[in-house]
Amino acid sequence: MALSNLSSEQLDRLVEVYKALADPARIRIMALLSEGDLNGKEIAEALSLSQPTITHHMSVLRNAGLVTVQRVNTSHLYSQNLRPLLEMGEYLRGEERHERPSNESEKVWNDFTENGKLKSYPAQRKKRLYILERLSGLFSPGVKYPEREVNAILSQYHPDYATLRREMIMNGLMARDKGFYWILPHSDASHANEDDNGNGQHR
Repeated sequence: MALSNLSSEQLDRLVEVYKALADPARIRIMALLSEGDLNGKEIAEALSLSQPTITHHMSVLRNAGLVTVQRVNTSHLYSQNLRPLLEMGEYLRGEERHERPSNESEKVWNDFTENGKLKSYPAQRKKRLYILERLSGLFSPGVKYPEREVNAILSQYHPDYATLRREMIMNGLMARDKGFYWILPHSDASHANEDDNGNGQHR
């Protein structure tokens, strides 16, 4: 795919990601997170910045998908997510994204589901990603969902919706902020607009 043939969505995504990194403090935050997960207080102390300043920077990085966050007790623990940068590199090199074979994804989905529901959760990370990407397609891009709605949608496929929700965030498929969740761009969920019972995509 030539760079000149990028869609407007892909160009917007390039701008969003690189704009998020166009600040020395945010680059330093990404460098810190490459050494391990940190909470906001730890980041603020390491960079000698105020907590409100860190909150602002983390919001920018989260919205670009460059960090993920999970709540641990009373703190928010931030993790680095380099997936958007890998995607941007592919765009700038003019490469097509290498999508997983749909037949392999379908086989994993069929092996771990019965009557449209997850009968077990894969132990192997590669297979878990197939499942998570499939489930990410249940959510409309650009729509922010309250937690109760996310739980309601995921619980239709497995009772442990909290684990599914957490893993989608940790694997860069979903972001969370102030009780709302949304799917990150280019989550490449395969054929997930309909479930095995022929039901339409949840909105």
